[in-house]
Amino acid sequence: MSIVWENRWNTGLEEIDHQHKSIAEHINKLKKAIPCANSKPVTDHEHDADEYAHYALLFESISTGEFGYVFGQLIECVESHFIYEQSLHMAAGYDLAEAHKASHDTFLLRLKMYQAKYQAGEDVAAKLYRILRQWVELHISHDIHFVTMVKNTPQLTVADHKTENSNYKKQWFTLARLIRKARLK
Repeated sequence: MSIVWENRWNTGLEEIDHQHKSIAEHINKLKKAIPCANSKPVTDHEHDADEYAHYALLFESISTGEFGYVFGQLIECVESHFIYEQSLHMAAGYDLAEAHKASHDTFLLRLKMYQAKYQAGEDVAAKLYRILRQWVELHISHDIHFVTMVKNTPQLTVADHKTENSNYKKQWFTLARLIRKARLK
């Protein structure tokens, strides 16, 4: 089952909501790229995930490259979102900013661990998809808490939350790429 956006996930900050929707879309693309043909669908409550993973491995050669590419895009999307979100935390003086950043760092390490396992030939697709489905809802629910504070912080203006300004968006993605490159060195 794909992730379908629910109105209860709207935070009220247009840019954050746009980024969350983009992450959900990337997770749905990842599911479609799972290297498997004629497989049964993966659900959150399936108890035979190991059987599915084994089955998926048998058909891995069908779209392995696509899965790896989409997985890389998802990681970039999540990392860019985290950088943006952490900048809002700092600007708002969010009291749980350090804990929230630590959870971001842990999750990114987990994603990169799965990416390394995948690149080493391990079949991680089904398990990864289940983890991502669960994580996206949990992440958004935590973000709703901090967005309430951001929206009530006088130093942040409405312009800080607009998505219409394409230069603003480009600056964030450029910053995200620069920080990511610095971390890789």
